[in-house]
Amino acid sequence: MATRKISPVLYVILGISIGILGLVFFLANPFKIKVDLPGKPLTPEQAQKEGLVAISTPVLILPSGKQTYTSQRAEGATSGVTSITYDPLDPKQGSKQTISLDVESLEELESVTITINSDTKSNVHVLKLIGQNENKSTWSTTFTINDSYQNIYNLNIETLTKSGIKSTESMLVR
Repeated sequence: MATRKISPVLYVILGISIGILGLVFFLANPFKIKVDLPGKPLTPEQAQKEGLVAISTPVLILPSGKQTYTSQRAEGATSGVTSITYDPLDPKQGSKQTISLDVESLEELESVTITINSDTKSNVHVLKLIGQNENKSTWSTTFTINDSYQNIYNLNIETLTKSGIKSTESMLVR
């Protein structure tokens, strides 16, 4: 009697079919099998008894010193920040920080203010015009840091033209 050989291609097809069927059953979980992970979450008191220490959420480490970032005025906006310089970017509480903005505007600007949101406070600073040519102007302010910037550090920048048009931009630092 002659024996028949099964083609290796059929073995490959059979293997793939069994694999796909197994994957479908695994993902569908038709028998509603629950897998309990070993152990239950520990309370802080239990964790302390076990010698475990809770770690805090990682904090984004900012570059030190003077940093300049560029952006574009939004299409259709009357005015917008094209460059912002932080000196230093990551100041310590009690130290001084200078923030300078280059603003591009279709109309002459009346004022530029920034609201700095930090961990527990929001401070408004009015910037002074330090340079201007055609449709670009540079504004700056220096102030003492009276809060920490460990978790919250963002700015809202408001420009006001002489004709009364306000533009607001937000910049997230941390």
